[in-house]
Amino acid sequence: MQLLIDTNVLIPLEEANRLLSADLAELARLCDELGISICVHPSQQSDVEQDKNVERREHLLSRMQRYTRVQNPPILTLEEKHHHGWREINRNDVVDNLLLACLLRGAVSFLVTEDKGMRRKANASGMGEAVFCIREIIVHLNNLRSTPLSSPIGIELKYAHEFNVADGFFDSLRESYSGFDNWWIEKCSRGQRQLWAVCDGIQPRAICLFKHEKNEKVAENKPILEGDILKLCTFRVGEKVRGRKVGERFLYTAFEYAVHHNLSWVYLHTNAEAHSRLIDLCLEFGFKLYGSYNGDTVLVKSMRAPVEQGEIPPLDYSIEFHPYCVDDISIRKFLVPIMPKYHERLFPDLSNETYGGEPMFDAIKAIPSSEGNTIKKAYICHSNIKRMRSGDIVCFYRSDDRRSIQVIGVIEKAVRVESLDELINLVSKRTVYNMGELARMVERPCLVILFRMMRIIPEVTVESMKQMGVTPSQSISEIADVAYHSLIPSLSSET
Repeated sequence: MQLLIDTNVLIPLEEANRLLSADLAELARLCDELGISICVHPSQQSDVEQDKNVERREHLLSRMQRYTRVQNPPILTLEEKHHHGWREINRNDVVDNLLLACLLRGAVSFLVTEDKGMRRKANASGMGEAVFCIREIIVHLNNLRSTPLSSPIGIELKYAHEFNVADGFFDSLRESYSGFDNWWIEKCSRGQRQLWAVCDGIQPRAICLFKHEKNEKVAENKPILEGDILKLCTFRVGEKVRGRKVGERFLYTAFEYAVHHNLSWVYLHTNAEAHSRLIDLCLEFGFKLYGSYNGDTVLVKSMRAPVEQGEIPPLDYSIEFHPYCVDDISIRKFLVPIMPKYHERLFPDLSNETYGGEPMFDAIKAIPSSEGNTIKKAYICHSNIKRMRSGDIVCFYRSDDRRSIQVIGVIEKAVRVESLDELINLVSKRTVYNMGELARMVERPCLVILFRMMRIIPEVTVESMKQMGVTPSQSISEIADVAYHSLIPSLSSET
């Protein structure tokens, strides 16, 4: 297994006269422990050769010899580059495309880069699951070890005044926004504002401040957003939980909150330059760019899905209008059996500790792993079923103990895999199976179902299913449309 590092990772990893950061030291240690080769692309040497600092250049060139070179690296045709929209305006574009070509053709398993543009290119070409920033790859490699990382503390509903604004956690917000401390105390603390938080004891590790608005003009030169609105005001994920999908968890919490309170919109303002990753995350989950406000980028998501699907493909519809999706007769529905131990990991809001508790937007007491935090999840099995398509619906049947359905998802894609590298490549950002577990799974061909979790529904018992002619088995089975609609509440638009 090979991990390709971009030049922007190589330089701080090997630069003389600079202390090695804790993250880079941990990355090197984990790769060594897991037997993963850190490799470089031959073209990166010419990048380093252009460095005008002679001492640094010679040092880096000598240190590059310790890394595996990608042998006979693939070169894409002009047609392939055009297909993916990979322009080559300058030398940096050329090198970026050569690195991405290695990932595209399977010459490497992962690409690690801090380059926002490369990450966007990879996402647009369907390779985003295998491209990591340094913090993300560390979390993933830790997950592959026999002993996984401890889980982050669950999201809790807090008041702004419970936190000391002088805490170092707020430093980046202070630097980004003039008068932040005064705003927090006067507007948030004294205004009894609430927020969702991930805490370690009394210390904040991530926060999402929110408030209700109505008929608000959220962007310059744009019409008023009519209706009831949820504004995500301050969205910050700290270093200690970064890479654990806490941002995705916050968005899921916001969507559930908006549905519960019958709100029409969710929106936020953010600095495009400082928070490009937040923008990319929001765009993945149905937000649209909606102009600007006082120099900030505005992102808006509608919580009112159109009654008619129109020309929107089913998966795109479920992304744009989450938690609504297309569930008419054109969509196949599948019953997916899942053992309780895996159900607990994938769907922590329904774990034995939280089962039957308060709604998640009142108090999340679950302690989820990164795969529990995600909306985008992966399910691995050995089913031979071949009828699954993008946009189809999966109903997860918890076997053994509860023997019921409570979670509905929409399939992004279902892929059959036979190699460990291919399996890791697909599920790397969606599951915390360790290397040993994944290796055992792929001893025979696997079916990997990449899906988006859409809804937690009122429990549908096995007795109710049998009354409608649906008998759960140990493998995935298809549910007739009539039976499905008799058992499952409608997931389509309620407008």
